[in-house]
This record gives sequence, structure tokens and C-alpha cells, in this order.
Amino acid sequence: MALNEHRIPSVLKSDWAWFLFRRAKSILYRRNSVIASALKGFKGDAVLDIGAGEGYWLRALAKQRPCAAIEPNPELAQFVKDTCRVQVWDTLSNSAWQPFISVFPSPVVWLFSVLQYVPDPAQMLRELNEGSPKGTQIWMYQPIHQRQIMGLYARLFARWPSYETVQGRQVVWTWSELQDLIKSCDWEIIEHRAAYGKWGILAHELWGVGVLAWGHRWWKPFSLLYMLAVLPIVWLFNQMDAWFPPRDVQQANGVWLKLAKRTA
Repeated sequence: MALNEHRIPSVLKSDWAWFLFRRAKSILYRRNSVIASALKGFKGDAVLDIGAGEGYWLRALAKQRPCAAIEPNPELAQFVKDTCRVQVWDTLSNSAWQPFISVFPSPVVWLFSVLQYVPDPAQMLRELNEGSPKGTQIWMYQPIHQRQIMGLYARLFARWPSYETVQGRQVVWTWSELQDLIKSCDWEIIEHRAAYGKWGILAHELWGVGVLAWGHRWWKPFSLLYMLAVLPIVWLFNQMDAWFPPRDVQQANGVWLKLAKRTA
């Protein structure tokens, strides 16, 4: 589960604690390593992080270039203001966005696992297209397919509250459906890569069993012991995913994308 499902520990305002937190996440989730690698090639005047959450990616980006964020949750918004030192808006409005892009005409809009929680994703993408300058790009991570391998994880995921159900997920797309959505909103896919495949799914599910159990009060001791026991295996499976990545996005459960405004 993501940090923003729970009360944010005040210790994470400290750089050392945040560093340890990020290192742990990079070990536990293969997608984070893929995205971190992609961000090394970042080019853009500024960043707008929509659905910033606790500012996981924004905290590092804000040290490199001007950034702003959209986060409707007041507690998370305050945390981002305090730790990332950026403007935080509760919604995307012309009164905030137009002055921003007048100063930074080639911004990157950052969408990390956001679209599936939006009531109307197509409307959101169209509004971004219509209200943004020609040089705007969207950098996006999007879960797709939701293939499940471990029977135990599938049963617990169906019965117990998960990140997706708590946050109110609206839809799960296939890769083809996601491409159709993007193209219909006048965005062009200029780069994509699979975020994780079979081995990454196994790592995610193996760790996810412990995370789901942690959400139940009487299971917490078992969950802690379980997660400590499986941590080396989770790390190994994520390494296996790096060594033997999926052949294409059709075999993946997540995709990293760069989008540009269609010019014609």
C-alpha cells in the first residue's frame, strides 16, 4: 500500500528518513526502479505533479527545477508544502495554471498512477491538452491488466481492503484500451516501456500478502514476521524482472509513458 493510505509519520520530514524510505521502496517495487531510470533523462522547464500524494517523486525533482503540485487532500498537501517547498493547489484551474505556463512554456505534467481514480479520465486528458502550450509533455506511470499469479494473494486482494479499493479505483485498462484512450484525447505516445512483468508481479504479490495482512489489527504480528522473512525473496524476484524483463507491454502489469500534444 502507498504511504498516503495512512497517517504520514512526522519523521519522514527528515531527509535521512525519506532516503531510507525511498531505498526501501526501490527494493520492494520494480516499477520504482524503472521510473527512476527514466527520470534521469528528464528535460523540461518545470513539473506539475497531479495527485502528488506524499510527494514521493516530487521531492527529488523539486531540487532540480521549478515544480508545482495538485493534491486535494489537505493533510497531504501540507506535507508536500513542508517537504518539497513547492506551490500546491487543490485543483487544476486556469487562474493557477496559466501564470505557471507563461513562465515555463515547456512543462512536464506528471501522472503517477492517477488516471484510474479519476471519474472521467478522458475529460481530464482533454482539458490538459486544451489548456497547455504546444511543448507540454505528460510523463505517466499507469497500472494495466492486473494479472494475478499467486492464489493466496488473489483471494486476500478480493476480500480485504487494498490500496486500489481504499482510493476508489474506477477502471483497469488493457494496454490496447489505454492507447485508445490517450489517442482519443489528442495526445501522442512518444515513448513507452514495460514497468514490470512476471517476476515483478510475483514480487509485488509476495510482499502484498504481508501488506494486506498488516491492515488487520490481529494480523500485524504475523505480517511483520512474514515481511521480514520474504524480503530477500522479494528483492531477488525484482532483480529477476530486471534480468528477464517482459517481452513487450502486453506481458506487463504496468507501463511507463511519455506523451506529447498532437500537432495535427
